[in-house]
Amino acid sequence: MSFRRRATTDLGTVVLHWVLVACFLAAALSGLRIASDEPGLRWIAILDAVLPVERVWLIHLGAAVGLTATVVAYWTYIGRSRLLPRVSLGAIQLANLFAPGRMRWAALGSLVLWGLMLALALEIATGLGLLAGFGGGSLGLHLLGAWICLGLPLLHVACHWAYGRGEQLLRVLRPAALVVPMPPPDFAELLAQHLSQSSSEGRADGVRPVVLGDKKARRRPLLWAVLAGLVAAGVLTGLEPMSRQSLTVVRVAPAAVPRLDGDVSDPAWAHAPVTRVLTEHGANFGGTGESTVEMRAVHDGSTIYFAFTWTDPTRSLKHLPLVKHADGWHLVQTAHDHADEDRFFEDKFAVLITRPVLPLIGAAIHLSAKPLTDMPGSLTGRGLHYLAKGGLADVWQWHADHANIIDDGFFSGPAEPTAQQMAQQARYSGGFTAERGPARYSDNFEPSGPGGLTRVLRPRRLPKDVQATALALGRISNNPDVSETETARWWMAADESVSYSEEADREIPINTVIPGVIVLKPKPGASGITGAARWSAGRWTLTLARKLKPPTPADVPIETGTMMWLAAFDHSETRHTRHLRPIVLELQNADPS
Repeated sequence: MSFRRRATTDLGTVVLHWVLVACFLAAALSGLRIASDEPGLRWIAILDAVLPVERVWLIHLGAAVGLTATVVAYWTYIGRSRLLPRVSLGAIQLANLFAPGRMRWAALGSLVLWGLMLALALEIATGLGLLAGFGGGSLGLHLLGAWICLGLPLLHVACHWAYGRGEQLLRVLRPAALVVPMPPPDFAELLAQHLSQSSSEGRADGVRPVVLGDKKARRRPLLWAVLAGLVAAGVLTGLEPMSRQSLTVVRVAPAAVPRLDGDVSDPAWAHAPVTRVLTEHGANFGGTGESTVEMRAVHDGSTIYFAFTWTDPTRSLKHLPLVKHADGWHLVQTAHDHADEDRFFEDKFAVLITRPVLPLIGAAIHLSAKPLTDMPGSLTGRGLHYLAKGGLADVWQWHADHANIIDDGFFSGPAEPTAQQMAQQARYSGGFTAERGPARYSDNFEPSGPGGLTRVLRPRRLPKDVQATALALGRISNNPDVSETETARWWMAADESVSYSEEADREIPINTVIPGVIVLKPKPGASGITGAARWSAGRWTLTLARKLKPPTPADVPIETGTMMWLAAFDHSETRHTRHLRPIVLELQNADPS
């Protein structure tokens, strides 16, 4: 009776293989979750149940570091164990692609392995580029590499199955001792052995011949592989703080603070260094979804002044206007009932401020149709903003046509939903509060859930003077890629409008367009954030000011080490641009606490 020997694999290959698989799965699942937020990739949401929700960017970057370190460890191990011939692609191996039987599958398996390694190298290189703030082609190549990396492992398994069926697949579960191939003949050692043998022939006691040793094999290849991987992981981890962007906030005299007029020609800004950051993954922006933001900042010891300039091809001021048809008033929108309007909406700009925290965006972003099992999901189906209990981040949001009102909002823990929100008839915002204190503006219509805004509705307020309102709107166009005129105003003040009545409505002619925003109280909120913006030649400039130490304890104080993220909206309700890592503020000559 003969027993067939079970196929095995050396311990080092087994260990590195499964570490690579674990890192690959973590990177793939978190990457798919991030990609599922892209408009053309929403179908990935069918995997919602298995994709991560919490700290998605942290998981993705951690997995990328682990993947890179494991690849470095693998090739170190292959080199020191002299196992490269089993995965090489020399002339003989390439010729075997046309050979019959198992040789063909072995050669194809090596080809697939090298293809996977090249795809992983592409992912690592483009991932580093995205981390460093390079957009454009890097994002497209990163996504292309991801699809290749998801497909090649399946082909890798198929090749092993074709080569040796289940026994070949199971060998990666059966570790064995490493058998190091004999090294190629070394001329110096052969000569030494020959001389030793020749000299021993005339000796009575004889001399034991020299045995060709395997010094490299005795150097513990797995240990060296692990050390190489740890070094690679350490280098990648150390790159983040070394390459982090900062914004120097220059101190100026109180008499030299800049005007808040949306213009950086004020002399105070000439003393402020400029920091630039590329923001990505937004909607519109001429089809690129990207906007480069320039920022400057000064302070006078009590107040900080910011100037943000960002690229935006159009001045977009319309916020969900209403038009009167023969059957009544209709809201001009395409997806606002799902909180995802990206045509008839104003431009916006948002600033997120936190105390020094984990230096990656994502703690407040939870990408899932329903991130909280006992709370409603978002109307968009994309996810919710909220922080863990006790967390706090300031969010300032400027609207292009809200009388230069800057919302003083925040992220915190998930809010208790209303009955209307639980029924998905009103938007649930998780832990995001747009404005502290009494509302300073409102929509000119009652909110409604999906489908409710496509029917005839009743405005909350009508203009006192229809002709004056039409004149204030300026040029009216349905094309979102056409800029509004410089003097256009797409909002009504409370004192230039009246509450809706059928009598007032009868006086308004058919095809009249009225604003979708009512400004109630344009004064600054509790934190005193003030500012103004101006658009010119495809760029918005927003200048704003806030106290370094705000009067309300719920706000984040601004000091050296404070972290800031920026987001731009191009006539889009929720699809804003973003960047992964923060800008760290460095205040010059700040007063001690």
